[in-house]
Amino acid sequence: MPTSEMTTRIPLYEQVREQLRERCVEEAGGMLPSLRQLSQDMEVNHLTVSRALRDLEEEGLVEVIPRKGIFINSVQQKLEKVELITFFSEKQSLFDIAACVMQGMKEKSDGAVVHGRSISIPPIPSAGQLLEQFREQEVSAAIFLGAGYLDPLQEALLIHGVSRQIPVVIVGSPLESLSLDCVYGDPRPQLREYLQASYAKGLRRFAYLGSTIKRIHIQERFEAFKEFLLDHGIRWERQFMPPENLDSTKQAHDLLSLDPMPEVVIAANLRYAYAVVMEAQRRNLTPGEDIHILCFASIEEDARPILPYATVILLDEILMGRRAFEIAHQRLRDAETEPQCERLPAKFLNHLM
Repeated sequence: MPTSEMTTRIPLYEQVREQLRERCVEEAGGMLPSLRQLSQDMEVNHLTVSRALRDLEEEGLVEVIPRKGIFINSVQQKLEKVELITFFSEKQSLFDIAACVMQGMKEKSDGAVVHGRSISIPPIPSAGQLLEQFREQEVSAAIFLGAGYLDPLQEALLIHGVSRQIPVVIVGSPLESLSLDCVYGDPRPQLREYLQASYAKGLRRFAYLGSTIKRIHIQERFEAFKEFLLDHGIRWERQFMPPENLDSTKQAHDLLSLDPMPEVVIAANLRYAYAVVMEAQRRNLTPGEDIHILCFASIEEDARPILPYATVILLDEILMGRRAFEIAHQRLRDAETEPQCERLPAKFLNHLM
């Protein structure tokens, strides 16, 4: 059974189930091959196929009759097909996040077919090329992940072209040039809570380590940081790295070389946070005592190694996938409603302050 980097992160039986679901739609009223034949055709263990068939039987798509065969029910509505499009490059890989978003989409799919597709940038395909593939595969709606970081103008043109033909939802920061449905995580309540706790402990030297990428969700976090400190009459330091600069080690070194050194560092992502932790340890400083670090993360597993040293706010990518699918589903039924941009709640993984 052929796999890609993205599909290998989805449980095998779910991949098998979705392939069989498509076949049931195409062959409604007919029969599937035997369990053994399906296992051979799909090159998977018969237990995997059996588990997938149980799910489809519970949904009423098939009926498995011992010693007679696997019958596909003849009365089936045309299922929606929703595709998750993930942009990636050598500098940006979102496959872990895409797997979480896909999980959320599947949890809300209610029988609809959910696919994943990755687009390597450069080059960016034209909207016409992508729409032709969608027509061939009968894709009803598209959800885009990772848009606006690598080639914002061309990505916006692609998404705009697709949105003129089928419903589109963006997962992540909205593209300012497009009026489209969008969902993204909002960690500002947790950020304010952390800043308030820091202030209550008497800490007064704050710094923000982020990126120059002009995205709404990034700007909102920094503005929340700046607003809190302005309200409390506190000056702050900030260092922004251009997106092509991956030398977070140097940025962390420069930040901790300030005199006086920051007591609290807000790091925009895990990479920045790890760099600050390592630089602090190099200087024989104890994270959590001599310097306090907060960062934002999307994958809990990736954040676990840093939990002893930094407070982490987790963005719920699975929730984003659920909500993005719900919006796409709604848009298929009511294309005239105004686009909505939803900020979804984040949560603390830990709190060291």
